[in-house]
Amino acid sequence: MNYLGTIGYRAAYMGHVPEGFMASFVAAWDHLKREIPGEYYFKRGLSCLPDQSANQLYHDFKGDWLLMLDNDHIFAQDAFEEMVTTFEAHALDILVGFAQKRQPPYHPAIYQTDFLEDGKVETIFPDRHEFAPIKIDSSGCYALLVRRKVFDQICDPKAFLPENDPFDKMRPDLGEDSSFFMRAKAAGFQAWCAPWIKFHHLATVPVTDDMMVVPKIPTEFMP
Repeated sequence: MNYLGTIGYRAAYMGHVPEGFMASFVAAWDHLKREIPGEYYFKRGLSCLPDQSANQLYHDFKGDWLLMLDNDHIFAQDAFEEMVTTFEAHALDILVGFAQKRQPPYHPAIYQTDFLEDGKVETIFPDRHEFAPIKIDSSGCYALLVRRKVFDQICDPKAFLPENDPFDKMRPDLGEDSSFFMRAKAAGFQAWCAPWIKFHHLATVPVTDDMMVVPKIPTEFMP
């Protein structure tokens, strides 16, 4: 199969990009190009607020899909290859890699979410040795792979402004990442996570699995 898509990242305000992220990106890009034939495009988001940078990536990307990254993570050189092959092998529309929050207790950033009722959010704690995609309702958009048809259905083609988005009016308290997943779910798309594809947050040290504190009842609630 000849893959065709865009890999880009949301640029931080003022344009700072950590050296560790760029080293990971270049290694993963080169590995993908060597291992999987295809035509891949690179896109750097605007250096502005995360939602504006994300909307610009959504608006301008080329090909059949967009893999959008946050630039405060490091990851293995086969991360892009694993994301793309998993995405295509399972014919998914939305796929995220696995990441943890940057603060203790370093819980996973993947959730079961009740968008329209009481806003309840339950953290998902996957098996650390899970090698099959798992269903999720929402996540951070730190490593988000999405087909073009999803954007075609959930985004206003004329503008990417919250006041023009009917789904955002349903839950105006949501951030830009949760808002994307809410609109995608309302449009009938299922989101998935690949737990074995790790994207480690850059904090004072890279956040890894063994730092996670798993509660007996793994439930969180939106503030």
